Amino acid sequence: MRSGAYGEPRYDGDTCRILQGRFPGIVEYFAPLEVEGIYGPGWTAHAIAVLRNAVHDGAAGVKIWNDFGMSRKNDRDEFVLVTDRTLDPIFAWIESHHLPVVNHAGDPEDCSLFQKGSVPSYSSLIAARDSMLARHPRIKFIGAHIGSMENDLDEVARRLDAYPNFAVDIGGRVRNLQAISLCDREKVRSFMITYQDRILYGTDFVDALAEDGPCSADYFHSLWKSDWLFLATDSCIHCAIPGAGIRGLALPRQTIDRIYRLNAERWQGIKPPFLYEWKWWLHAAGKRVKAFVSRIAGCRRSGSN
Repeated sequence: MRSGAYGEPRYDGDTCRILQGRFPGIVEYFAPLEVEGIYGPGWTAHAIAVLRNAVHDGAAGVKIWNDFGMSRKNDRDEFVLVTDRTLDPIFAWIESHHLPVVNHAGDPEDCSLFQKGSVPSYSSLIAARDSMLARHPRIKFIGAHIGSMENDLDEVARRLDAYPNFAVDIGGRVRNLQAISLCDREKVRSFMITYQDRILYGTDFVDALAEDGPCSADYFHSLWKSDWLFLATDSCIHCAIPGAGIRGLALPRQTIDRIYRLNAERWQGIKPPFLYEWKWWLHAAGKRVKAFVSRIAGCRRSGSN
C-alpha cells in the first residue's frame, strides 16, 4: 500500500486487518517493500522486520513497486534498480521464507516516450527486471501488468520461456489484450492458452475503503463482467477504442479456471475458502450428474424406438 496516490510504499497493517476481518478467507494481500532510508543505517533490519510482521499478520507475499528505476535514488543522485546489491539480504530473506513477489517493473513503454532527463529507459528497466529473475531462480515472481510488456506478447512469451520462475498478471491491461486482438485475435488466444499456467487475472482496481462503497462495487462488477465476457465468451463487446467491437476469446474452461483461480493458488499460495471449494465441487458434480441423466434418457428413448 502507498501513503497517498503515489507516496512511499508502506505496510498498512490496520487496513489489511480490517479487510480480512470483513471478508475472512477471501481477502489476501502482499506487503510492500518499504524503501524509505534504503541506504541509511539499520535499513535492512527495519525492512525485514516490517515484512516479518506483515507475514505474521497474514500477508501472502511481497510487492516491489516501480520506485526502483523510476523515483528512488542513491546518495550519488543515481536511480536505484532492482539489481542493486543493497537488496540482496531482502531477497535472501524472501527466498528463505518461500514467499512470492509481485513486481511492477515500470510504466508502459509508450509512457517512457515522454520521460526526460536521466530517468532510466524502458529497456533498461526491463533488463534489470530480467536480471533479477535470473539472479533469484528459487523465488516466484509475478510480473504486474503483463510483466510491463503489455504491448508485445512475443516479448512476454520470450521471458516466460526463459524464466520458469516468472508469471504475469493481466491487471489493468485487458484493454491492451483487446487492442492486440483487434488486429490478431488468434495470436492473443494462442498466447493465453499456451501460457495458461503462467497468467493470473487481476484488475488493478483501487478502492481504499471509500465512503461511496456501493458505487465502487457496481463499477468493479461492471469491470469484472467486461473482462469475463472478453476472456470466457465469444460475445462481441465494446471496447475503449472508438467505433471498435471485439469478439471475445472464448478460452477453454480449464484455461479460465487457471487464470482466475488455480494459478493464484500455485503462484501466490492463496487458497480459496473451504465453503467455496465445496460449492465448486457441488456445482461440478451437479453438471456431471445432469449430463449422465441426459445420456441415460437418450439411451432409453433410442431403445424404445
